[in-house]
Amino acid sequence: MKTLENNYKFLLTTNDFDYKEHLRPSAVLNYFQVAAGMHATELGVGFDDFIVRNLAWILVKVKYKTIR
Repeated sequence: MKTLENNYKFLLTTNDFDYKEHLRPSAVLNYFQVAAGMHATELGVGFDDFIVRNLAWILVKVKYKTIR
């Protein structure tokens, strides 16, 4: 059964962090995008699945909030 929840592991690199060793917002958003693409593929609605049907899904706006 396909699930709407999943876990992914990523290897963070030094480029993902700023000079204060904080994770860069661009890195966070990139990992969100990669995870979303992998999950979409698992659900059968990924890039390759849509191309053969001449469809696309587009991310229009993204926002995240860090809670300390």
